[in-house]
Amino acid sequence: MAMMLGFGLCQVAGAAAVSETNRKLADSSTVARPAPREKEARSNESRATDQASPPISASFGSSGMDECWEKLQAARRPSQVVRLSEACEASFPGGAFAGEMRKLAAGAGKVLEIQHAVGLSGDFFEDSVGNPEYRLNLDKAVRGDKNAAYLVAIAYRIGTSGVGKNLRRMEQWLHISAGLGNGLASWELAEYYNYGGRVADAARFEKRAIDLGYKPAFRLPTRGY
Repeated sequence: MAMMLGFGLCQVAGAAAVSETNRKLADSSTVARPAPREKEARSNESRATDQASPPISASFGSSGMDECWEKLQAARRPSQVVRLSEACEASFPGGAFAGEMRKLAAGAGKVLEIQHAVGLSGDFFEDSVGNPEYRLNLDKAVRGDKNAAYLVAIAYRIGTSGVGKNLRRMEQWLHISAGLGNGLASWELAEYYNYGGRVADAARFEKRAIDLGYKPAFRLPTRGY
């Protein structure tokens, strides 16, 4: 109980930052569709998941590219995004489409590294809960968006966006966001660990937050290091 009362104090400081993160997320567009290419061969990627995918925008002008994009949009796990985007790039090398595939593979690859470091299974990302806003943030987070990963963590911290309150999930998503370079996420993870008595972990994530450029407004008197 004491840990949660203490951690609640840092949420006050984080509220304004959440608003700012939402603004930045709103300003950023979703993954852009590259320019069409003519007379490309059809792609032979592995099957995608059978879960619902986000809306698909206008055609690339190549059925093979559209097929690639549909499979990528349906992918829920970082490993799937990496595998499919690399296969799409191999099938349609060169040009804006291939560049977009490399970007997707790089972003999801970072999340995959964090997944392994934290010890998460691929099932962690096969999450069917949440409202459309949560689902959009989840898809962006899987593809390496640090701010979207932070917003997923906040949804679990306060139990909003169609998901229940779950501090373990919050911690895991803060790990992912911090690993992707979000200083605020790293700082809040440090605060969470500090109140839980995990002083070494708190010091590690506090240092990372500062290294990432985060400037905390205050230091709590309960800090144990």
